[in-house]
Amino acid sequence: MLTNDKMIKGRFAKLYHGKKMYNDIVNHLNNNGNVLLCTYTKVTKYQSKHSNMFKLGKSGSVYVQRGKNWDCIDYAGIKLI
Repeated sequence: MLTNDKMIKGRFAKLYHGKKMYNDIVNHLNNNGNVLLCTYTKVTKYQSKHSNMFKLGKSGSVYVQRGKNWDCIDYAGIKLI
């Protein structure tokens, strides 16, 4: 049994924020919006046809597909346009 002294503050915060970010991105793409993914050196534009290129990891991290690999976009700038 989990007691109050064993509970960790913000234990599921990363998972909550990851789910929210993932749902915002996919819903925006499914509604014919565009998403800009901004890093220090590159800006990539994703359209509605790219909605299957995003996934949510078990820990709450959001990933985008790059070829056969998946890149974590937790700290990238994301703009919904």
